[in-house]
Amino acid sequence: MHPWKRTITSIFLIAALMIAANAAAEENPFKVKAPFKSAIVKYTHNGSEKGKSTLYYKGTTTADHRQTKTTLWGMDQGEQNTITITKPKEVIVVDLNKRTARATGNQMDYMAQEYEKLSTAEKARVKKNAEKMGKSMMNLFKGGQAKTREGTLMGKPVNIVTVMGLTAYVWKDKGVLLKQEGSLMGMKLDTVATKVEVGAPVPADKLEVPAGIKAVFDKKADQKQRQMAKQMMDMLKDPEFGK
Repeated sequence: MHPWKRTITSIFLIAALMIAANAAAEENPFKVKAPFKSAIVKYTHNGSEKGKSTLYYKGTTTADHRQTKTTLWGMDQGEQNTITITKPKEVIVVDLNKRTARATGNQMDYMAQEYEKLSTAEKARVKKNAEKMGKSMMNLFKGGQAKTREGTLMGKPVNIVTVMGLTAYVWKDKGVLLKQEGSLMGMKLDTVATKVEVGAPVPADKLEVPAGIKAVFDKKADQKQRQMAKQMMDMLKDPEFGK
């Protein structure tokens, strides 16, 4: 995934963090939950990123198979033929063009671990400060005030989140993106789910690194993720946060 796409995705992760802040007091908002026992969601991409992708769900494991070509500001950024396998405790990114695979721990798992170390009062403070942080970050951008409304798409109830000229339609209570549209700094996003199959059997090989490719654990990147999780939790539990 290109850096610009990661930046845009992070915007909606902030929105997710705000939602997590409103979770029940006894819940760990960073713990990975399974939206389905199994499901297959197919997408088409027709913005700066063009092509197709398929997202496979099997319990708490997902695999994003993506074949796209990206053009930014009139420049060809090349083709992406990747698989991103996300497990509760591990993330593996496979580059099928280069025949390589890079693994790290799951950032959300490290956040969940740090959260469990907190006292009851600190947990409550983290949820409150997470919501405050999300709103503050949205307001840093012109027109960045997030707007959320409810609706229906593909017969599914959705939360429609609009911020910075970008709109995402997220399946309510499932956290599954069904549509994303808009533009930011000349980058156009146009992604839509074309087929949703809940309960469809997922072939085991779709959730695994292809034969002949060895996943190499990136210790340096993993250590950075652990440090970031701790720093984030230290900041969110601080009684002086935001002052």
